[in-house]
Amino acid sequence: QPFHKQYRLFHAAFAQFCYTGPQVAIASYFINYVTETRPNTSSSLGAKFLAGAQGAFATGRFTGVLLMKFVRPRWVFLFYLTMCIVFIAPSITQRDNTGMSMLYITLFFESICFPTIVALGMRGLGKYTKRGSGFIIAGVSGGACIPPLTGKVADMHNSTAKAMGVPLAFFIAA
Repeated sequence: QPFHKQYRLFHAAFAQFCYTGPQVAIASYFINYVTETRPNTSSSLGAKFLAGAQGAFATGRFTGVLLMKFVRPRWVFLFYLTMCIVFIAPSITQRDNTGMSMLYITLFFESICFPTIVALGMRGLGKYTKRGSGFIIAGVSGGACIPPLTGKVADMHNSTAKAMGVPLAFFIAA
């Protein structure tokens, strides 16, 4: 089929934009979130919690890859992205360790989304592989657009927790 009919590719590029933005936004505002929602939490302690959350991300990546040996990647991706939505939503209203735990789990489930979107979007492109890969990788520009929007919402509402609604909306769009 001609390039303009490669619908899977264009959906993948859109999904990459809508996924990468929340990933970067959550990591960028994680320390702010923790210091605002956990009483007596310093920025340095928040940074240590972020390191733990990044560890959860790495663990999720290995777990997802292992799962993909037994389950089709598209189903693992669907499950992981759905879990991102399920666990980011409570972080908007929950405080203290509960809210932070929701972000930990969200980072765990974010782990396989980026490479899986690339792989699924590239499938079957044939002679359009090079051009198509450029479209999908251009989707990472969401990482430059969505964090400032999240910050703006945090400033408007004086709450990083409420601003987690922005990543939630983009996870749903993905």
